[in-house]
Amino acid sequence: MVDYILTAITLIFSFIGFQPFRLLLIELLFELAAGDIIDTSAKT
Repeated sequence: MVDYILTAITLIFSFIGFQPFRLLLIELLFELAAGDIIDTSAKT
């Protein structure tokens, strides 16, 4: 069961790795995280 899960995770990461917009998604996540940090510090 564990081997099946690890294989599925590996296939998913491999599929994501072949997507050209992977870096764009990562940058978007970082921008959202930075925005949350800025908003939080501004409210304080």
